[in-house]
Amino acid sequence: MPTTRAPAQFLDDDAPALATEQNSQRAIALDAGTFVREPFLITNPFYFGPDRRTRVILITTNLTGNPSIIARAVDSMLTNYNLPVEFAGPLPGLPDFTQIVVKLPDEILLAGDLQVTINAHGKTSNVVLAGVRP
Repeated sequence: MPTTRAPAQFLDDDAPALATEQNSQRAIALDAGTFVREPFLITNPFYFGPDRRTRVILITTNLTGNPSIIARAVDSMLTNYNLPVEFAGPLPGLPDFTQIVVKLPDEILLAGDLQVTINAHGKTSNVVLAGVRP
């Protein structure tokens, strides 16, 4: 028996879903300044701002309205980081997707994969992997 899905406008109660590469847990993410994929430099000499910290664009679905978004990451040593959210808005031309720009924090020192999640409307997304390097 075929299953039916509710139209997108009725999925507001679902948790946000971070986009991943097909058959992978790797995030679909880009450096916000250069539009280059991972691994992301923790500090980027091409940024014009004073902090030179890399900003990463994450793509998500199931994010409606204008919620308060909290982004977090965990490294291989199980150190937790808050990722400051600097922007969240619709992905141009793709209204069902939202782009979220997060700043890599000063405390990240290790190269490797970060396990990244976001929380919005009190619900936590799936875990995705994003590689970083010094």
